[in-house]
Amino acid sequence: MKSSYELTEHAKKRLDERSIPEFGNRVLRVVYKPTENPIKVITVHFDRSMKGKL
Repeated sequence: MKSSYELTEHAKKRLDERSIPEFGNRVLRVVYKPTENPIKVITVHFDRSMKGKL
């Protein structure tokens, strides 16, 4: 089952993506709330559809 979703512009400003070599260069996506101290992480997941694109 493949889900598709679009991030709002607001969410894109709080999204970070990195390729993780130790996990087959899968892309780790992190959505966070930077206005809190410490920063509050909302969700973290590997996005397999982004593999090799970063």
